[in-house]
Amino acid sequence: MSEVDSHLPMSSMSGNTPAEIAQNKRKRKREKEKTNKRTAENPKVPKLETDHGRISNSSSKPWEPKKPAKPETINESIANMDPNLIADYISRQLRRFEKEISAVELEDRSVSTGSFLDTTSYGKERTLENLPEFLETFSNGKQLNTTSQTPGAPHTIIVTAAALRATDLARSVKKFQTKDSMVAKLFAKHIKLSESIDLCRSTRIGLGVGTPARLLALILEGSLKLDYVDTVVLDMSGVNEKQQGIFDIRETHKDVLDLLNTPLVKSRLDGKMKLLAY
Repeated sequence: MSEVDSHLPMSSMSGNTPAEIAQNKRKRKREKEKTNKRTAENPKVPKLETDHGRISNSSSKPWEPKKPAKPETINESIANMDPNLIADYISRQLRRFEKEISAVELEDRSVSTGSFLDTTSYGKERTLENLPEFLETFSNGKQLNTTSQTPGAPHTIIVTAAALRATDLARSVKKFQTKDSMVAKLFAKHIKLSESIDLCRSTRIGLGVGTPARLLALILEGSLKLDYVDTVVLDMSGVNEKQQGIFDIRETHKDVLDLLNTPLVKSRLDGKMKLLAY
């Protein structure tokens, strides 16, 4: 750039006069105002659910099940196991993990055949997509999208091995959630026990989906009530990347048996509450 050019005004160098520059500014301002107006007239719709599955907004779109976070792998043999086979399988796994267990302790810790409802008549795969239909099939005419007036008193509890699987299961049965009946996620990962307690104490729950240790803690604390529970679903078909199900892992096997053998649960299994293997 020459010394003469360096003293020229910028408008002369760009080829635009001051009047043209001012006109361009006004044009850009008008375009920005139009964009802001369109955004205000067409806001984004907030998501249907917030923390712990609380309903925050309604949608006119029909409910559709979402795909799980990871590809689903299932143990297809579970579908063919009647109550005798399931009870025997759980006992065999107990002997495998607790080799020194006595015959008396084995009988005391095992789950009786009579605690299970025979679900072998359900002919479809035990996938996330089919879980709602499975629950309806064995609901004995009960409306799954309703619940009692008592907070923290569901009619159905679904027990699974891990938080990620619990999230997928809860999502798969979201069709049963209404403003008066929640599908609650009850597991330890990212959710403090105190938060789960507050949720159960303040919210009407239709279905609770969680891990055995957290469910047991809530039952013993008294915030998760069993008065109206008639169905406990054991998520046995879902397996991890090592092809392990809920009774194939020492820790979760123990946690499930601790849950089922706690007096509050065991006494109800002798009554109207039934276990369903899924």
